[in-house]
Amino acid sequence: MTGTGGEPAVRVQLSVRCGRQAVEFYTRVFEAEEVYRFSGTVDHEDVVCGLRVNGAPYWVEDEWPPDGNLGTETIGGRTERLLLTVADPQGVLERAVGLGATELRSVEEEHRWEIGRPSVARRPLEGKEPS
Repeated sequence: MTGTGGEPAVRVQLSVRCGRQAVEFYTRVFEAEEVYRFSGTVDHEDVVCGLRVNGAPYWVEDEWPPDGNLGTETIGGRTERLLLTVADPQGVLERAVGLGATELRSVEEEHRWEIGRPSVARRPLEGKEPS
């Protein structure tokens, strides 16, 4: 798979239950732009949706167990980690909590990054780049 300029590309794909609600949550919390949607309607609830945050694309789709595409609730743990780089990690974390997320950990410096859990906020500290 390549990006639009022919460079190699990697896309995160989140398999979830209740995909339509997940897409709404991510568009509101991350201010994500919806760039592609297949289904996710009243007549066909399952959704495959391409989103973009500050130009970084990722996918959200309903799990589909017959194809081995399982969400975190089904397997009892995470299958992905989403790293979102933002200018205001505390503000994003606060929006997420305001929309129903559970704050498992406050935003703090760790490994020269500011990190907030759930994985909704992460950015390098000013003047420092990750090694």
